[in-house]
Amino acid sequence: MPVGDVGNLGYENATWGSVTYGYQSSSGLLGKKMPFPDKYRTVTHQVTLRAGLRVIPILDVQLTMPFYSYRNRARDLLDLDLFGQGDAQLFADFFPWRNLEDPPGGDLAGGMFSLRGLGFRGGFKLPTGRAERDLDPSRGPSILMQLGTGTLDFMTGVQFAGHLDGFTIFFRADMQLPLHTNSHGFRPGETFAFATGLGYTFEHIVTPALTISTLHLLRDTLDGKRHPDTGGNFVFVTPSVAVRVIHALTLHASVRFTPAKDSNNPSTGEIYSIGASWFIEF
Repeated sequence: MPVGDVGNLGYENATWGSVTYGYQSSSGLLGKKMPFPDKYRTVTHQVTLRAGLRVIPILDVQLTMPFYSYRNRARDLLDLDLFGQGDAQLFADFFPWRNLEDPPGGDLAGGMFSLRGLGFRGGFKLPTGRAERDLDPSRGPSILMQLGTGTLDFMTGVQFAGHLDGFTIFFRADMQLPLHTNSHGFRPGETFAFATGLGYTFEHIVTPALTISTLHLLRDTLDGKRHPDTGGNFVFVTPSVAVRVIHALTLHASVRFTPAKDSNNPSTGEIYSIGASWFIEF
């Protein structure tokens, strides 16, 4: 998804759909200067379709379907262009205290740290994107070398969002665990991600925000062996701004910096992102 799009933190409507477009441009090397003497550049166009349904008052089910156009360039390497459908995600968000009412003198349901904003996520990433037969992870991150991993992955996590007088704080912790090796002998590494941030909305229109996040990737496996150029640990700082043009349309922009990293894999440096989201309520 676009860097500036924080995704679903619990919508108020029972049934909804959205379309998000994002453009990302990045260059540079993440990690040690190993195989490449010059810059690695990636341009990504992404369209993401999302649909959600409130099954019961405290349980939402969501389907996410991304479509990508990747253009990767690196010195002394063949050009790489990919276009098509990525891996879909089907998951449920459980908000056990969404309908919580405060007892007299209590504060569990009100204020910035209301339990209403705490939710849990579980679901699967589906192998709907094309996985490449002759994948070479030493050229770059597998996520930029193919449209899908060809694996069914289990997803789980916890999220929180609190609101008070225009301020919003949020926290997410997510884990993605591949369940098998694909038909080409590739198995992506396990992924662990954490993010927290703060935003403020002016006049219900403009929302600047700052997110601090970490990403921890275990090594990918190729033909039964852990690939030495994969995996890594990253710390990101992402300032962003969202502008609500009308009720259904939001524009967003962000830039993701990497103040700390430990990785042998060539990847993106700063990521610049702009995009738009169209939200439909039923």
